[in-house]
Amino acid sequence: EELGQNGDELPEIHYCPTSKLQKYWKQDDRGLWIGYDIGAVRRYLKVRCGVKDKELSDEFLCNVENSKVIDVVTKISGYKKGMHRIDGKSVLVPSEQRRIKPVKGDWSTLEAFYLGMLGEEQFDWLKGWKKHWLDGFYNFKRNTGQVVVFVGPGSCGKTVERQLISHIFDGEGIPLKWISGGTTFNGELCEHSHLVVDDGFQDLGTNGKKKLKMYLKQIAVGGAQRFEFKHQQAFSASPLWRMTMGCNEDDDSLSVIPELDEYIKNKISILHC
Repeated sequence: EELGQNGDELPEIHYCPTSKLQKYWKQDDRGLWIGYDIGAVRRYLKVRCGVKDKELSDEFLCNVENSKVIDVVTKISGYKKGMHRIDGKSVLVPSEQRRIKPVKGDWSTLEAFYLGMLGEEQFDWLKGWKKHWLDGFYNFKRNTGQVVVFVGPGSCGKTVERQLISHIFDGEGIPLKWISGGTTFNGELCEHSHLVVDDGFQDLGTNGKKKLKMYLKQIAVGGAQRFEFKHQQAFSASPLWRMTMGCNEDDDSLSVIPELDEYIKNKISILHC
């Protein structure tokens, strides 16, 4: 009762000891979780909440540092913002992906684009694949779906389709360096729903292509992935992921597509553009 003399409720604040600078996390006026240093938190308590007594402020912060501890701070595709218990760790999702409000309208230009690129049968299949993905994305429910490979000559629409998907699902992650073993840090991929493998995969080599096949299966099945960050604990989570690949019709590009054996044939679809 001694706190909050200005009438504002005391804020919900969490503490991340592994953060280098912004160790304290609270929601700003937009509703987003933002990291702050201790000085900014003290100012907020003083100005917004009327906590002018340093001892009371210290007591409040001490309680936060012991009972509101965060292990990991990261956006996770398909997760609502706020605190989550994942893989035995306290994970703060500071914000969510942007979701476009669906509005009925004329889409004849897009329809003509897709029919010209894919034809009616393939386009019907692609609409169903996206619809299932969108159901999970808009309802914050994880579901699984095949990896899609778009194969065709240059200027056939592959890049435009990649951009359209990334716009709908608020961005894209580029996993090639992680998949090929060039880095163990893959934390930034956790926040993206659309993973893209495009230019550069011809240089993967034999081992890289074997790894790509392994990851294609994992992403299609939708199991938990281990994420490693700089200056944060690693943890495992199951983001709402889909992967698309764009291949030209030359032998180098086509060679990266895994052999469609019994283990992967139901996890990948190839569309000719």
